Formats: sequence, structure tokens, C-alpha cells
Amino acid sequence: MYTKEQIWNSFKKEISIIKHLAEKIPADKHDHKPTEKQRTTLELLQYLSTAGVGTMDAILVGDITPFAKYAERRDATTVENFAGAMDVQEKEMAEIYAQFNETNLEEEVSIFGMTHSRAIFLLELLKTMTGYKMQLFLYIKASGVEHIGTSNVWAGIDTPPKE
Repeated sequence: MYTKEQIWNSFKKEISIIKHLAEKIPADKHDHKPTEKQRTTLELLQYLSTAGVGTMDAILVGDITPFAKYAERRDATTVENFAGAMDVQEKEMAEIYAQFNETNLEEEVSIFGMTHSRAIFLLELLKTMTGYKMQLFLYIKASGVEHIGTSNVWAGIDTPPKE
């Protein structure tokens, strides 16, 4: 069984890796999008800057109304202020996460057209953040950045040069 602290540490790791990956985006690739119907890299960063806290807040209250309060901050996110936006999100997520306890984690809520316990929704959020981390990595690779790899996306570190 995972502890609440271990799950929170996994959220923190995903946030750290997302910030690391964002540093790898070339200045001229903020508008890159793999296909016409996908987000640009900047739009993906904007989404990532509040998706975690918005979803966690929704899980806590049991409906999706909290998303609206993060919209202005999301829209104001730039590549340049992204790391700070992620720091704010992590702090807010920690404050919300601290409100979960054994009792309310077992309670079922209906959001996003599904009904699950809050604990299941939190695990789904963690998986979602991992998926969007991978999407950001693939956007960066598709924009022509060749020097990032496995260690960047899974550990949030640059690959040491081979000797």
C-alpha cells in the first residue's frame, strides 16, 4: 500500500520533471504544434500550469467549478514565467492535498462524467500528469531538439556525456 506521502512525492517529481523539460524548449519553438488540431507548445505549458491544481481542487470539492478560478493565471503563463507558475501550482496542490484524509479519500464523487473515490481520482490525476509530461517531451523532440532523451523525461536530468 502506498502512503499519502509517497503519492505526494510522486506528484512533486512529475512537476519537477515538467519544469526541467520546459527549460529545453528552444526560444523559436513556442508556437510549434505537431499537427494543426493540437495545442502549440505554449498552449500545452499553459494547460500544464494549472491542470494539476484545478483537477485536485475539483476532486476535493466533488465538482469541476474550481477550474474557472485558475483560468486567468493559466492564460497569463508564458514560457518565461512557466517555472514560477509551476511552483505556485505545487504549493497550492500541497495545500489541497493536505486536506485529504482517510475518510474523504474513500468517499465517491462524480466529476468528468465518472464516479470514483477521491483516492482513485487522485491516482488518475497522477497518471494524467505523467501522460502530459510525455506529451511535452514529444513536442520538444518533434520540434527538432535531439539532445534530450530518456533521463530527461523520466528522471528530470540531462544525460551525462559519454566518455
